[in-house]
Amino acid sequence: MNFADKVLDTILFGMGQTIRMTAARHSSFKKHIRGKNFIAQIKTLDGSAGRYFIFQPKKFSSRKGIHAKADVNYIISNSK
Repeated sequence: MNFADKVLDTILFGMGQTIRMTAARHSSFKKHIRGKNFIAQIKTLDGSAGRYFIFQPKKFSSRKGIHAKADVNYIISNSK
């Protein structure tokens, strides 16, 4: 893993924390994401870095890595 991949991992980790904090602070946002049931993923084209976000009816979580069957994929050409 190169430096650019590590930076991307850190940014994506922060994105998950931001979603979690926003839901805790704003009930309208919490209501908006509650009830959703899908997996969204942001990853590099070559698969060297990525993170997936799991939206479930009463739970949100995120994990480092690439999910094999994500419902939504946002692919970045490279992490540089």
